[in-house]
Amino acid sequence: MRWRVLVDPPATGSRNMAVDHALAACSSPGEAVLRIYQWGRPTVSFGRNEPARDHYGRERQGGWGGHGTVHDGGFDFVRRPTGGRAVLHDRELTYSVVLPLNRGGVTGRGGSLRATYGLINQGLIEALRLLGVPAALAEQQGPPAALDSGPCFERPAPGEVIARGRKLVGSAQARIGRAILQHGSLLLGPGQERLREIESNFASRSTGGHPEGPGGDGRVQVLVAPQTGPISLSEVLGREPSWSHVVEAVISGLKQVTGGEWQRDDLTELERVKSVALEERYASPEWTWRR
Repeated sequence: MRWRVLVDPPATGSRNMAVDHALAACSSPGEAVLRIYQWGRPTVSFGRNEPARDHYGRERQGGWGGHGTVHDGGFDFVRRPTGGRAVLHDRELTYSVVLPLNRGGVTGRGGSLRATYGLINQGLIEALRLLGVPAALAEQQGPPAALDSGPCFERPAPGEVIARGRKLVGSAQARIGRAILQHGSLLLGPGQERLREIESNFASRSTGGHPEGPGGDGRVQVLVAPQTGPISLSEVLGREPSWSHVVEAVISGLKQVTGGEWQRDDLTELERVKSVALEERYASPEWTWRR
């Protein structure tokens, strides 16, 4: 397998999702892609089918943002092409992996989609080992979380990457054309708890501040089941490692697990044109708030 590595500068949520989608849509047999990137503003991304309107709200103070998203307290919003639940992209590294499909599953060592998920996560575990982080794959802990059960990092799903029993990397997959896209978020620092604050603020505005629940004090009570919560590299290591250090570790970890020929690259002209066309969808409020 030939691997192309793209390390991109910060961009809008719509741009990042459009590029990931374009890389999968333009996938070639025998060629895989690892893309590592950041976000220009703190951005909340929703899973493809996650209910968002009733939790985070479409009508928000501050009005529509410049890219079809909504600004609220400094946050943008976008909907991913993959599944899963809400993630706040801030003080984290986002990766995406594109692998071509064949008749029996994913081309190369991955095999089935489930095996591919495990293979990529093993590469992330190796990357974390290079950073000095003892990580593992989560085991089954009760039934899978429902799509409307709250932010992604509140508890790990089976097979996700954890440290000290808490979720460190959240990932999701989608079939797009003749390829599989897996992308996810590696937490560099804390901050995911702000998702519950956004949700609570929206609930309070939606009721006009009227009393709700037994408290009767004008605040909406957002009940959160006890969870272990997320963990970040800064908590595990006692410091936040440099961006470049984490980037090189992710590249090295995946390379060690998958093998193949690796080289740095940029978008092809076909991928660039496709991503520009797709950006309109991911910038659209109708897509972001469709559920």
